[in-house]
Amino acid sequence: MAPTIAKMYKAEDILIVGDSFCVNRKLETDWPVHLSTKLTGEYTIPRGKGFGGCHWWSVRRCLLEEVNKAPVKVLIICHTDPHRLWSERDLALNLGTVMNDSAQLVQNSIQPYSPDITEEAIRIKEAAKAYYENLYIPAFHDWLAQRWYYELEEIIKNKQIEKVVHLRCFRNQEYIFKEGVTVKNVLNDRGLKGERNHYPAEINVKLSEEIYKIVISEVKKGLVNIDF
Repeated sequence: MAPTIAKMYKAEDILIVGDSFCVNRKLETDWPVHLSTKLTGEYTIPRGKGFGGCHWWSVRRCLLEEVNKAPVKVLIICHTDPHRLWSERDLALNLGTVMNDSAQLVQNSIQPYSPDITEEAIRIKEAAKAYYENLYIPAFHDWLAQRWYYELEEIIKNKQIEKVVHLRCFRNQEYIFKEGVTVKNVLNDRGLKGERNHYPAEINVKLSEEIYKIVISEVKKGLVNIDF
């Protein structure tokens, strides 16, 4: 990797968006917090949000809101499985949540920690299941994701975001971004259920350290491997 550059950022400079791999951002060992703290020199919760189980449409809406609200200098984005289903309510609609015997996972995205499954959750689950069984075309979802990637690159250029790191969350993503650094490693390869951001604390910290190296380096584009 190219030589590093000494630069300190402010909290408002940093935007981290994506899926469940960046959803936890309160503890000092949560990688979004650990990273933004290293970049700012003080405990910092970054701008943005992680949308567990959701389609990239939720990420797009959040990103557009943030970049239109205030300038962004550092963008870290976790790219999720493109075969999930979009929702204006940020519902967790994917093959894992809708093709099972229970509507509990869908209920959890409607009302977190609710023990009772509502008729609404059942109705939404059955509608999503019907889509996957009757209308789902994997190639269409892949094509749609490509259009989003192209749009994202235009956003990065137009908003003049100086440092961007793209993280691949799943193996069905081969796109190499022209704007920003694309990390070759697949986050889900080491992901665990029940852990914060799918990793134990020490791995959260290690991932943060690897992203930090990219951010402070002079590398602006291309495909890189990280060690975590």
